[in-house]
Amino acid sequence: MKSLSVSVLVVLLAVAACGADAHAQRRSPAAARHLKRGAALLKRGDAAGAESAFSAAIAAAPRDARAYYQRGVAREKRKNAAGAAKDYRKAIALDRKLAQAHNNLGAMLTEQRRYDEAIKHLRVAVREKPKYGEAWYNLGLSLFDKRRLKEAAAAYRHAARLRPRDLDTRINLGGVLHRLGDVDGALRQLRIAIKLAPRDVLARTSYGRLLADKGKLQQGVAEIRKALRAKPSYERGWIQLARVLVRAKRPDEAIRELQRGAKLLPRSCDLRVTIGKVYRKQGKIKRAIKAYRHCLRIDPKYHKAHLLLGLAYAASKQCKKANAAFRTYVRRARLPASAMKSLRKRCR
Repeated sequence: MKSLSVSVLVVLLAVAACGADAHAQRRSPAAARHLKRGAALLKRGDAAGAESAFSAAIAAAPRDARAYYQRGVAREKRKNAAGAAKDYRKAIALDRKLAQAHNNLGAMLTEQRRYDEAIKHLRVAVREKPKYGEAWYNLGLSLFDKRRLKEAAAAYRHAARLRPRDLDTRINLGGVLHRLGDVDGALRQLRIAIKLAPRDVLARTSYGRLLADKGKLQQGVAEIRKALRAKPSYERGWIQLARVLVRAKRPDEAIRELQRGAKLLPRSCDLRVTIGKVYRKQGKIKRAIKAYRHCLRIDPKYHKAHLLLGLAYAASKQCKKANAAFRTYVRRARLPASAMKSLRKRCR
């Protein structure tokens, strides 16, 4: 699922236009001129010039909520998150019904993991503009990150009805439905996503994984292979392919595919760790240890590999090496000393 981590800069250009609104009726000619110039500059990609124009509009009309909102958009484009948030808050203080300001502020708060405040602003946005698809999508993101999955699914459904061709909405709705146990519903959403973007590797890989969950292992493998043909550098695709092959009781093939991926991505620790896990399931402890050590040569700070290495050493009764790996894991993961006591019991 797309990041069910947040990828929102919120349709900046669309919201920059100065349509007729209540503020426009009270706007001075100078402010209106500056706002029009700022919108044109923003459309051309000149965020710095746009910010300057919107600042001039604020100077001419300091009570104009849209002027603050639009300067916030320009500041967000310039990566000035603090300045943008300040402007969005000022816009809301001047006009509590300004849905776009609530939406953009809510999206920023979601990125900052301030979910409760984000949800509050995003709910205002969709209440004031019920057909605001972008705000429904952002609300879904924030609710998902709060693990309020049923509410997130409802928000994404609203977004999908309003923006039926939006790829991210379809992928994220599919991911939430999967978490809720509705695999058939998730598959429907991902099929739509694939029709919208046949070469999107996340949609196709997720679709393949869900087919495997339905017991259609061969079809799942085929879909993930299609994703990897479209983008061979897609690390997650190689890992998901290996997992489905292991479920299909084809671990040797899983290893071969992971090794192919590792040749394409020689700096990938995750691929090496996954190779180690498959070897471990096969009982090939020495090979698993070799894979984990390879990962740690790439990235000595990858603390999960230290844990897996320790467990592999413990399984082969190499307790001194196991405890050394566990100590490194506990230190790098910043765990309490009690964690080491628990891990030490793995090898006596």
